[in-house]
Amino acid sequence: MRKIAKVFNHAVIKRVMIYSNNDMTYLFLYNTLQDLGCLYDQWFKTLTEAEKVCKEIYNIDKKDWQVIADPLPSCRNDRISPVKI
Repeated sequence: MRKIAKVFNHAVIKRVMIYSNNDMTYLFLYNTLQDLGCLYDQWFKTLTEAEKVCKEIYNIDKKDWQVIADPLPSCRNDRISPVKI
């Protein structure tokens, strides 16, 4: 499962993406709204932990998230469009 949200209240971060599967949850942080690689990422044990950080730091509510397709095999996890590794 992947989802994205815009960030409006931060000087550097403009967009976030959460990518979560059975083994991991990543929070990707971007300094642009364009579909480019992330500025950096964070790893969480659970989806709930990542969502909590997004709410506390970036003021992202559940209604702000947009679910997007999972990455294709051999493609980058932090890009919306398929980009081969």
